[in-house]
Formats: sequence, C-alpha cells, structure tokens
Amino acid sequence: MLEILITIILSLNSIPNSNTNYTETKTTTISTNYQFVKQDSSIPLVSANAALIADLNSDYVFYQKNPVKILPIASLTKIMTALIIIQENKLSEVVTVPAQATIVGGSSMYLATNEEISVENLLHGLLIQSGNDAAISLATHNSGTTKKFVKKMNQKAKELNLQNTNFANPMGFDDPDNYSTVQDLYLIAKELYKDPKIKKIVQSKTKTVYSKNKAVSHKLKTTNDLLNNYLKVSGLKTGSTEKAGGCFIAITNEDNPKISIVIGSNDRFKDTKILLDWTKNTFKKT
Repeated sequence: MLEILITIILSLNSIPNSNTNYTETKTTTISTNYQFVKQDSSIPLVSANAALIADLNSDYVFYQKNPVKILPIASLTKIMTALIIIQENKLSEVVTVPAQATIVGGSSMYLATNEEISVENLLHGLLIQSGNDAAISLATHNSGTTKKFVKKMNQKAKELNLQNTNFANPMGFDDPDNYSTVQDLYLIAKELYKDPKIKKIVQSKTKTVYSKNKAVSHKLKTTNDLLNNYLKVSGLKTGSTEKAGGCFIAITNEDNPKISIVIGSNDRFKDTKILLDWTKNTFKKT
C-alpha cells in the first residue's frame, strides 16, 4: 500500500457519506492500492457541472467534481425506477399499458394503450431506448399510480441513505423536486448493477421485444453511444433535458470495473471518454 500525496482526490475507503459537505475536490494524503502511472498528470477537464469516476468494486474515487451539488438528472432517474421494479416484480409479470403512458411524450418505445407486455420487455425499453412510456407502465403496474410509485422511489432513497436526492416522477422530466448528485447516483447505480439481468439488458445495442400475443413488436436501439467501444463501456444510462443538460452513467466491463458519472454536460460522451482515458492513463492497480 503506497502512501502518496494525491492532488484532486478525496479520501476513499468508500464513497463519502452524502451529507458530507464537499463542494470541490482537494488535496489529501491517502493509503491506496492504486498508484500513479504519471506523477505529474493534470486533472481531467470536463464541461459537466458535476462528475465522478470510481472503481466499482472498491469505491476508490479517482476524481470528483462537485460531488454533492444538487442538480436535475433527466433520465438518470430511471435507474431508481428500474431498481424498484427489479426488486419487487417478477420479469414474467404481464403489464397492461395505461393510456397515460402512450401520451407522456419524450423518448418512447412506442407502446399502445392496453397492450399487454412483460415486465422484462418493458425494462429493455426503459434502459435501452429510455422509454418514458415504459417508465409510466412499470410504475403504474407496480403501485397503481405514478404518484404512489414516486413515494416508493423516495422511500428507497432514504433506505440507501441518499441525503441529496428526491424524485417527482419515474421518467426524469424536469421538475424542481426531481434532483440528485453524482455521489448519490453512484450509490443507486452500484445497487442496480448488482442484478445480473440488468447487466445483460444494458449491454444490448439493439433489441426487438414483443407484446404478450406477439402481435406488436418494438425495435429498440441504445442511447449509449459508447457501448462496447475501446473503453469497454457496458452500461448504464443516459439522460438529457433542457435544464439537466447531458447526463450519463457509464460502467466498464473489465477486471477492475470503473463507473463514470456526468451531470450537466455540454458533451456527455466526450466528458466520459476524458474521465475514462485519464483514469486509465494515470493510475494502475498495485
């Protein structure tokens, strides 16, 4: 374990408790099983309002910017929707699509009113194509109404000890009461990614799913432009609204998987590549 002076990195046996009031990265001395490859490496320059990159197994944070700054998170909201569904519903359950889902607007998997479709296929639509209609359908199936489902989302946030997160809808539409931080999103994403079915879903570039009677098909295409690229990105969720800007949670498929999160980015994929490339070139596991 090498004792090193690390500029730009906070102490890290684990992600700091979310009520710790860090607003900027700072210099600290820590013991770690990572060491610098390039001792003079400068910090990564990203456009995002907040960013974080960490080792998913050890919670070792390589870099973070405004880790507890509260921001709108667009469709990154859907990882909490998915977490509740995967924990509470069977994949084989059949959902009847409510009319509300078909008129919600925004990104869609193009469901039809009263269409019968499995929870599993709706999760594909939620996480691959970021379908708002899938989010509404899953929420109402789980709780009866989206309002009741949102209460579950906020209860789950409390259970995960997320101090700076609140949800107002299951899709991620801009709302003053729908917000989070990169630090809290890290904790949700890590919990969700434990599920092997979720891992498989988010690695799909394309997928065709069907209604229960096979009469209706939905051709899905990922919103993740970095999926399976040279950085070995294997998930997890994109998001974008006018107020939130570009948002992205990326997870890599490697021996020591990394998770990168950006919120409020001018170019979410460029920022993510900068973070992943910088970490790869700056650190090595000891």
